[in-house]
Amino acid sequence: NVSHVAATPEGMEVRIETELTEIAPNGKMLTFKVAAYDEAGLIGEGTHERFVVQNEKFQTKANNKLSK
Repeated sequence: NVSHVAATPEGMEVRIETELTEIAPNGKMLTFKVAAYDEAGLIGEGTHERFVVQNEKFQTKANNKLSK
């Protein structure tokens, strides 16, 4: 969920900053504050959510699609 604030001209350097702002009580969902800047200032900002998964369980479930 990121809002675009301003365009960046070709060749200008872009920097991204993230901050972990919340961990769900079960420890499985992480919420981050994100912001993007070019040399002149803010170009985008918002939040991003990610889920922590058990790789083996995830991979097994994904691989089961191959046998269908």
